[in-house]
Amino acid sequence: MTDKKQNEEAVSAPLNLDPFKSVDKAEMKVLSAAGEPTGWVWTIAGPGHPNTIALEDEILDKSLEEGRAKEAARVNGKKYKPPHKTSEDIRRENAEAAASRVLGWKPDTVTLSGETLKFSKESVVKALRDPDYGGELTRQLTEFFKSEDSFSGRSGKK
Repeated sequence: MTDKKQNEEAVSAPLNLDPFKSVDKAEMKVLSAAGEPTGWVWTIAGPGHPNTIALEDEILDKSLEEGRAKEAARVNGKKYKPPHKTSEDIRRENAEAAASRVLGWKPDTVTLSGETLKFSKESVVKALRDPDYGGELTRQLTEFFKSEDSFSGRSGKK
């Protein structure tokens, strides 16, 4: 086949975008602080998963509401006063947002700081906020969210 004929066929065939589709969920293997596998695996919602979309909608809705409140204050000649939040409020909100994308973990029950935790959103929040373990878990989860390969399907299950 000539190059010209190959080019004509390539132009007439529709481009298949399926290879760009992200996976709905992926597994994050939790490592110890020393980088060793722990056997604890978290299932994380991908970019197109309903949990992720709901979280994005919630964040956008809060932003739009704040914008409307600022505009209303400006139009009415008043100073905008944001709702009072403490650093503790923000840490909890961040942990809850991250936890909303965690769909499960294996094994189903773990021990953290002497407490047995069965998977639930509340348990994920507790793990992420634990003073001894939360920092490392949050770091790994954040890196997993940011990694281009986590949900691309290129890397298989993580």
